[in-house]
Amino acid sequence: MKSLINKRLETTITAAITAAAVTAYIQSSADVPTAPWVGIFDPESASPEIVLVSAVTTTVEPNSITIVRGCLGTTAKAHGADSVLYQYGEVHQMNIKITDVSTAETLYLPMPKCMVVKGMSALEATIATADAVITLYKNASAMSGGVITIGYDGSAAGDVDTCSPITYNEFNGTTDYLKVVNTGASTTASVGNLTLFYVPEG
Repeated sequence: MKSLINKRLETTITAAITAAAVTAYIQSSADVPTAPWVGIFDPESASPEIVLVSAVTTTVEPNSITIVRGCLGTTAKAHGADSVLYQYGEVHQMNIKITDVSTAETLYLPMPKCMVVKGMSALEATIATADAVITLYKNASAMSGGVITIGYDGSAAGDVDTCSPITYNEFNGTTDYLKVVNTGASTTASVGNLTLFYVPEG
């Protein structure tokens, strides 16, 4: 796992956290990226912990992060004050073309062993009548935070919408598959370009 440490980000937590904590206070830094991103505690130990940073708060001191614990096959554990949190891995992307966001469609795609951390869509034309809704699934389970709503009101070519999954977003690289469901509730044909950002397990 050490080879996947991103040395561009290295911060420390300023207070100890338990294995169940979902908030950690961090040393203030302008280098902390906008969520979501994946971090790792104790990368050189026999039992590192990988976390998904789903939110970063920098408006008050001390800065804080919201974390999903024990990701990518690791186990949540306690960490003491001044423990170092590194950014883990490099973000990869997968591009998926939705033929027409105004026509119901379900896509099934194989996935590497990874964690999906963000989804983004871009329209190629205006849509009408109703919002287009795209939902991401791991197998038959909808990802929490994995819904992209493309608003029809004021829509135009180039509109970008996003989602940030926090559960059911880890894939085992063998039997798991990604399911993309488009409701097709809107009208007026438009291609939808969907990009998924994911971090592979080292």
